[in-house]
Amino acid sequence: KLGMSGPTDTTDPPFLATADRLGVGVAFALSASGSERRFIFISPACADLIGIGQAAVLADAQAFYDRLTVGDRQRLAAAEAESAANHTTYDLDVAIRDQNLETRILRIVATPQPGADGATVWNGLMLDQSRWREAERGAVHDRWRVEMAAEAAGIGFWELDMTSGALYWAARTRALFGLSPTAPVSTARYRDAVHADDQGTVSAAFQAACKSPDQGDFSVEFRIRSPLGVVKWVLLNGRVLFDGDAPRQAVGTMFDITARRGLEEQRTLVMGELSHRIRNSLTYFMAMAQQIGRDATSVEGYRDALMGRFQAIARSQELLTDANGAALRLSELLAVALEPFGSDRFDISDGLEEVRLTDGLTRGLALLFHELGTNALKYGALSAAEGRVKIWRDREPAGLAIVHWREQDGPSVSAPGKTGFGSRLLDHALRQQGGRVISRFEPAGFVARMEFPLP
Repeated sequence: KLGMSGPTDTTDPPFLATADRLGVGVAFALSASGSERRFIFISPACADLIGIGQAAVLADAQAFYDRLTVGDRQRLAAAEAESAANHTTYDLDVAIRDQNLETRILRIVATPQPGADGATVWNGLMLDQSRWREAERGAVHDRWRVEMAAEAAGIGFWELDMTSGALYWAARTRALFGLSPTAPVSTARYRDAVHADDQGTVSAAFQAACKSPDQGDFSVEFRIRSPLGVVKWVLLNGRVLFDGDAPRQAVGTMFDITARRGLEEQRTLVMGELSHRIRNSLTYFMAMAQQIGRDATSVEGYRDALMGRFQAIARSQELLTDANGAALRLSELLAVALEPFGSDRFDISDGLEEVRLTDGLTRGLALLFHELGTNALKYGALSAAEGRVKIWRDREPAGLAIVHWREQDGPSVSAPGKTGFGSRLLDHALRQQGGRVISRFEPAGFVARMEFPLP
């Protein structure tokens, strides 16, 4: 029977004594014959671990087994049977209740050897796993908190084993690359997703970190392309971990910065436009003053005509300010935006009355028509006395507006030798609103085709 009382054998096997002195756990020697069990040796520390004194356990092994649950008693018996049959060490975690009825996790590791009386003697250790398990649960909970915070912030984790090449991506990282949570990932798939123009930058940042054991941190911004062709900007922060001087592991985060990069590009465009507009304004004012001066017959007439143009420019700015996000008719915008260039020199189709604009389109088109008018006045049709500009709406698919600008009866024009800011403005003015501008320098005059979605 379990827990059979028997004479106390104070034999102290050398390894048990050593384990006891080192304090690595509760060392024990247990004699088993059939269903009978008795402890030959057990460390005095058993009182702290299982709440039973050394003398009590040596006198009756049942005192120990009574502290185990029925299920764990059966698991321990099965582990002993398998270990004895195969002459192997068993390693088992069981739950034990101490004197305060608090449950602890006890790890029992034991190896069988034949006893002198035909019994099996188990030499082993009992280790308190409760603190480790608590620490493990705490670590798991801490990791969960970090992952939830990162998830809320849109941050994705990644990890690379540089020895095996195995790559780990968290669910958020996979989503950033347009992959499902269970999609396989690899370094090859990662490299293929990085934009071709940015692969050199990304590789250089990583390789530099791999060569600096004392400074293994790196950060790089680059573009990726999802399986569906969606281009995103990503901020990658990483750290290379070293074993001596050899890089062994890299860990880090990825964050979608597409919106931020878009705002930065828009800010750069706006600042460049501001500088360009100031220079253009000076040229425009000088050209306008010269043009008015050619036709003026008196100082008073010159003054009135010049002030009229200035007032038209001011009204154009007020229109943009007063709109404040409201939808405007394209014809209203054109009436104000083109007045400084002489409204009578524009042939505007009646079909533009139906085109309504969002705030973003209003601002983009205002910049666009101001640029087109300025260029026409400086170099194109409006620089000649008989020159004119025709503006009309084309037939288009539902939800899309197509507007044409054609200069005629002006000087012959040709494409500039290099791309200036004005050309870049034509290219970017409607892009943020999903539109585009297609322009050509034809011998008879400059033409432009503007396409943009309707609200």
